[in-house]
Amino acid sequence: MDAEGTAPSTPIGEVPASPPRSGRNRLLLLGGGCLAVLLCLGCVGAFVLAGGLAAVGFGNLFGPADAVANEFMSALRDSDWQRAYALLDPRLQREVGTVAQFQQLIVRGRAQPQSWNWTRRNIDNDQATWGGSTTFTSGRRGTVELQLTRSSNTWRLIAFDLQPE
Repeated sequence: MDAEGTAPSTPIGEVPASPPRSGRNRLLLLGGGCLAVLLCLGCVGAFVLAGGLAAVGFGNLFGPADAVANEFMSALRDSDWQRAYALLDPRLQREVGTVAQFQQLIVRGRAQPQSWNWTRRNIDNDQATWGGSTTFTSGRRGTVELQLTRSSNTWRLIAFDLQPE
């Protein structure tokens, strides 16, 4: 009982019901919830977009030089001496001689790759170095290092080193 002698409207131990919310309060709560969801989705979207752009950007950074390095190694593996020779810079072509002499250099040196794995890639302006491990057609393991240069937007090899371990 209260001071006036009337019984309280809410029995003891029960929590009084909260007053009905106004339409404005519900609208603010709903708007705030939607804003939070959109903010979270925006963050996730930005993260995914940034990751995708970074992957594409790095792919474009190494792409042309990487393509030439892999094409050279594939041509050697496939005994396509003309194709491999064509990827050499003209100065290196003069140094190794004819396509037939280039072929003999690889075959006699037992340096024909079967497979390879690049562990180092570096591009500094118009110069690039690719390095890694290789397995030769003889089954021996070794290392490979290629040096490339870019001239008129075309990458060419200026040096190559295929060494058994």
